[in-house]
Amino acid sequence: MKKVLSIILLVFSSFLYSESTVDILYDSDSVIGGFQFTLNGATFVSVQGGDAGTAGFMMQGNAASGLVLGFMNPGLGLSVPAGSGVLTTLTITGDASAASLSNVTISNQTGSATYAAGDITVSGLSITIDAV
Repeated sequence: MKKVLSIILLVFSSFLYSESTVDILYDSDSVIGGFQFTLNGATFVSVQGGDAGTAGFMMQGNAASGLVLGFMNPGLGLSVPAGSGVLTTLTITGDASAASLSNVTISNQTGSATYAAGDITVSGLSITIDAV
């Protein structure tokens, strides 16, 4: 009987804290050397992959604040080229359909210049950069 109770509690716990993934999409006419944004409407668990992962970006986030950031690995010096695709993938808990981004900051390949707020448009989980 004790085993059955343990299994039921485990299933219930998994249901309450189920994780899902969401892709952060980008469409940019300029290279991306770094990014920072706040995840709203869901709780951050992890960040990995996408074109930022392929470029070797160092990425991390914070569940309490929802802050997520990624930047070029100095040892590799690779940036995300101009174009479109999946910037990165977030693992989250909560309602994925309610997830959105705010406070988006994008840097170029030198990491010192950021694109002006008017150059960045955010719609849900999609970031468009029109800096040229």
